[in-house]
Amino acid sequence: MAKGEIQPDGTFVLGTYSDSDGAKVGSHPVTILPPPAMEGAPISAVAKSLPKKYTVASTSGITVEVEPGKGNTLLVELTSQ
Repeated sequence: MAKGEIQPDGTFVLGTYSDSDGAKVGSHPVTILPPPAMEGAPISAVAKSLPKKYTVASTSGITVEVEPGKGNTLLVELTSQ
């Protein structure tokens, strides 16, 4: 599983074995998770506004194809529906 943290400008870099080594070649379902809240802190507006369907691979509706030797740029646009 590759993962990456979304930066304030909306960009992200994925890593599988390290923070930025990328994702494995192939087709992959995508999930979007809000940043975890600090213990005792209120849930962020981002976490509250993210539709739950994006937090589960089988319901997110987002799949990406990672191809070898390419930049593999991914633009993810979320909707509230």
